[in-house]
Amino acid sequence: EKDETEAETEKEIENDLSIKKPASINTILKNSFVSPTDIPWTGDEPIQSTVVRMIEDKYPPLKVKRDSVKEFIDARINKNALSSLSDFNDQRFKNENDSSAVIIAIAATNDEMSSKSSSPKKTSLTPEQKKIKQREAKQSRIVDAREAAAEYSISKKYPTGDNDDHSSFTTTRFVSKSITQWESLVEQRIQEAMAAGEFKNLPYRGKPLPVDKNEMNPYIHRTEFLMNRLVQRQGAAPAWIEMQKEVDSEIRLFRKNLQTNWKRHVIAHHLFDKRDRNWEQAQKSYLEEALQKLNSRLRSYNIVAPFAARRSYLTID
Repeated sequence: EKDETEAETEKEIENDLSIKKPASINTILKNSFVSPTDIPWTGDEPIQSTVVRMIEDKYPPLKVKRDSVKEFIDARINKNALSSLSDFNDQRFKNENDSSAVIIAIAATNDEMSSKSSSPKKTSLTPEQKKIKQREAKQSRIVDAREAAAEYSISKKYPTGDNDDHSSFTTTRFVSKSITQWESLVEQRIQEAMAAGEFKNLPYRGKPLPVDKNEMNPYIHRTEFLMNRLVQRQGAAPAWIEMQKEVDSEIRLFRKNLQTNWKRHVIAHHLFDKRDRNWEQAQKSYLEEALQKLNSRLRSYNIVAPFAARRSYLTID
């Protein structure tokens, strides 16, 4: 009887400890969402189900990635296996004479723990960590591109010629990590340019630098002075200056045409008087139309121009 009892006990332990093959993902998800107590569909939807469905439609569940689903399934399988092992261990330890059951349970537990420790976990990065890594990689690429562009422009501006040491120096890539390295690099490039004679053709070499009178003007702010000098060197001007040039050009052209027409009239009619009332009456409509356009341009100019630079309107006289 004792041998039969031990054989039955071992058989039960082997059957219980033998873990079945993991079910498919669809089966596990179905079993996790469908419970045996669910009421079958009868054609009518209860109010509770309607409310739950409306809430789920308004607040849909978060999308689960494939790795998360796999981790959920693995955790569920491991949990079931460990719970079954703990139940069997409790049952076997109650029988003090059943030493074989204790050995089998301990061996199964050790196998489970060793399999868990031997299978490495895949460390998945969070979205924030991924963004940080991408940002760092992008910044490093930008820094590398800037350094390469600076070296290329310097090598084009200061050709090496027959100097092998300088050519090897320019081909070397400088990754400056401190201000000291930048200073040494700049100083070396300056010394090389001086040795090559780049500073001998400067326009003010051996002469005093030109001094701008507005630089010491107490009524002009330093920022305004620098901005004006920058604009002047670039050959640009404020908007009202450009408009003033256009208005002056139009007025000059109008007066030139008026003088040309008067000279033609005087020569054709052999007039000796400085004014001809008949000609003025004939040209009055044209003059009024032209002066109206010029005054419109002057009005637009006076809007943007400062008070001291505004112009008065034109009349026929």
